[in-house]
Parts: sequence; structure tokens; C-alpha cells
Amino acid sequence: MALVDEMTRLVIRADASATIGIGHVMRSLAVAEVARDCGVDILWIVGDAGAGAELVSRHGFAPTLCAWGDPVGWTTALRPSDTVLVDAYHLGREAFDAVRHRGARSCAVDSIGTGWQEADVVICADSDVPPSGVRPGSVALCGLPHALVRHEFLRFRRLRAREFDCLAVCLGGGDPCGLVPVVLDILDEVRPASRVVLLAGPHVPVPSEAPRSWLEVHRNPDQVAAVLDQADAAISGGGTTALELMCMGIPAALIKVADNQDCASHLAATTGAAIYVGEGKAGAHANLAGALRALAPTGERRRLSQAALAAVDGRGPERVARAILAPG
Repeated sequence: MALVDEMTRLVIRADASATIGIGHVMRSLAVAEVARDCGVDILWIVGDAGAGAELVSRHGFAPTLCAWGDPVGWTTALRPSDTVLVDAYHLGREAFDAVRHRGARSCAVDSIGTGWQEADVVICADSDVPPSGVRPGSVALCGLPHALVRHEFLRFRRLRAREFDCLAVCLGGGDPCGLVPVVLDILDEVRPASRVVLLAGPHVPVPSEAPRSWLEVHRNPDQVAAVLDQADAAISGGGTTALELMCMGIPAALIKVADNQDCASHLAATTGAAIYVGEGKAGAHANLAGALRALAPTGERRRLSQAALAAVDGRGPERVARAILAPG
């Protein structure tokens, strides 16, 4: 895919931490992978706190550190020919004003409406409707065709309709509300699969109680998709991981674990690709057992898997890269 002339550079500003999770960096990585494969020069800027720099390095990019709390200082590195992709809600509109002041093109990955009013391109995969406040002349890339899912998940796309052997639990890069122990306690009582695989992100506390014979813990694995591919269904947060599961065709019970997951969780449920459990511990206590029972029949998992594969085809990063980087 021919994207840009040799003068264009993609600048990415995204962060990760125990509080905000790792989804912002992982979404940005999906676009960065496509751009890199097309020969685009990439400057990745991350805050000097949290896990962003380690994640970026781990995926083959060289991070440039900036002050976490400074919304505009990092923009001094920009050139007028740059395309700037921002996925960091804590920066706000001031950052987009600074990008425009430098003459660069601004793009926002945003699920909650912080700063997108000032962006030239708005990427909102978890809503079919453009945000109401997009400024005139801006481009809105909305809906699941623009879901930002990394290359590695495409290799494992398949219909999930075999006997229920393995359940994955993946609640994000952090667990600030302490949901993992709650989910495991519920699985002690209602467990439709013989094995449970827990993907523990870099900020998720590993269970310290007596080992459960049915539980396998994978701490921050290098090959996330390969681990998930064992699963016949999953319990997941409603953010980036939910989209990755849909791309792989894995039926899921989704729990909202962050404020920006409302739209994605409900969109996945309304497309018939997942079951929405509710918010946090309260949602899990009230509805997770019922969702697990609903996932038990092979026919129901087949139906959800078919809907998931149809909803997220894994080509969103290519569509987004083409839209934000193509000449003209």
C-alpha cells in the first residue's frame, strides 16, 4: 500500500500505566505496524512514567521520553509535514492546539471525547455515529471496520465451535478495581470449561492464594494471540482486548472495567458478537455466572463466533493508516 512521500513522518503520542492500562499503546501499535511495513518513518513519544516505553521497545520501536504531565512540551519535536496520532486522554485539547500550531496534521484515537473536537481526523471504532462536536473539515473514521487490532491476531482468525475446553480471562494491562479475584471466585462456582487461562498484564497482581488446579497464569506473554488461541470463549474487559477477541472469533463475556468502554461493550453486544455482563465487580457478581452458562452450549458459541468474525475483520489499521497518511 503506497501511503506517503518520503518527507512524511508518523509521530505517535500514547501512554500506558497501571491506571490507564495498555490499550492506548496497543491500538497505536496496530497503526504503527502498518506504517512501518510501508516504509514510513515513525517517531514514538511516550510519557516518562508508566509502562509505555517498555511496551513500545518490546514491539520493535524506539521510544522518545517526554514529561508525563506536560501536554505540549513534546510537540517541539514536530515538523509541519508530520502526521501526529494521539491516543492519550490525559493530554486534552491543549495538545491538539499545539500540534496545529506546529503545522502538523492531528489525529485522535478517542472513545470519550477528550480533545477530538480539535483533531483533523477522529478515529472512533467503537461508535457507528460520528461525534457531534467534530469541527468542520475534519474526518471521522467510525465503527468496527476501523477497529485497531494488531497483525498477530489476524493469524488466528477462525470459527470457535468445538467442545468447550478452555476459557480465557483477560481484563487488561492493569486491574485497578481488583476484578481478577472476583472473577476467579465466581469461576470456583461456575466453570463451563475444564481449563482457565488467565492473561495477566504488566500491572495485574498475580493471584497469591492457594493454586487452583484448573488455572494457568500467563504473565505479560510475548505472544498474546497465541495464548488466546487456546480459548473457546473468554471473559474480557470491554476495550481493546474485546476487539482483538472479536477479530479471532472468540465469543466473550464483556465486563466494563474503564469509563471509555461503554460504547465498545454495547456495540459488541448489539452486533451479536459478545455478551455484556455489566460494570466492574457489581456487574460480575450480578451477571457473570449467567453469562458463563449462556456460553456453555456449542451452538451459542458458534453463533457468537460467526458474528464476531463478521464484525471485526482485522483490516482496521490498514484503513486508518491509509486515511491519515495518504497523500492529499
